Amino acid sequence: MRADTSRYLDLAQLRSRRILVPLAAWLVALGREDWIDGSYIALVLLSIGLGVYWTARLMENRGLSAMWGAVFLAMPSTLIALDRMAVDGPFTTLFAGFFLYCEEKKWKWAWLLAGLATLTRETGLFLVAGLAAVQLFQRNWRRAAWFAASAVPAAFWFTYLHFTLPAEAVVHFLPVPGLGLIQRLPLVRPYPLSRFQTLVQITDFLAVVGLMACIYIALRANWNRRWDPASLASGLFALLATFFGPAVMIESYGYSRLVSPMLLWILVAGVTQRSWLRIAAPLMLTLSAGILYFDPLLRILRALREAVFR
Repeated sequence: MRADTSRYLDLAQLRSRRILVPLAAWLVALGREDWIDGSYIALVLLSIGLGVYWTARLMENRGLSAMWGAVFLAMPSTLIALDRMAVDGPFTTLFAGFFLYCEEKKWKWAWLLAGLATLTRETGLFLVAGLAAVQLFQRNWRRAAWFAASAVPAAFWFTYLHFTLPAEAVVHFLPVPGLGLIQRLPLVRPYPLSRFQTLVQITDFLAVVGLMACIYIALRANWNRRWDPASLASGLFALLATFFGPAVMIESYGYSRLVSPMLLWILVAGVTQRSWLRIAAPLMLTLSAGILYFDPLLRILRALREAVFR
């Protein structure tokens, strides 16, 4: 914004809310423009490592091997962050830490990570809502207010952007819950990868089915009143997904990263309970997002083979 580059952003106000990772990269680079790209990439990769570590600790708390922390790498947001350096990867990392510290009742750390999540993506407010809601259910008004205060920095930042950058209308959601999912399910979308056309279309369909299953799992867990901050936040991600419109549902590469915190929560529970449904449902979205790597990966392997054996 200081260099007026915000005018080159689509939806400048929306994009600029997600300030945490770019700001951290700028600070690590000491403000040097020629260092910012490298520091940004390093921070995204570091966040993925931290996500694996926090997930490993979650698994250890359940009596499982820390090696299960590698399931974090199967999150669509992780794959997409490695491909496009999107902030969804670091955001899911913050959720993993939030999930862990809520479980260990280290509330100051949970409060901090929820606040950072709101500055990484607007949906970080779901983490804050999960923290505050549990206290409201217990009628602990003071603690609820304290947890809600973790969103104060984001509130100031969003307000500043509101008066600084032009607002642009974004219509990505439908007023009828589930309508976008139902409309997307029978849609067969052509892809430019002709060699994998059928395979990509099949995984496209499976991803929508997997998303529906994940929404059901997350909402049912909260309907049964198994309330804790992480489960409530996952329920809010599930509720959000029911309102996804055509612009969001066009491919899993888009919508799967938005709900990756919910997918991680379900997958951790699935591995713990050895529930094949809870394991398979999130991985359907991972398969659909990850299959787009097949073609470039084959090209890389072919080039390496030609370089080695020519």
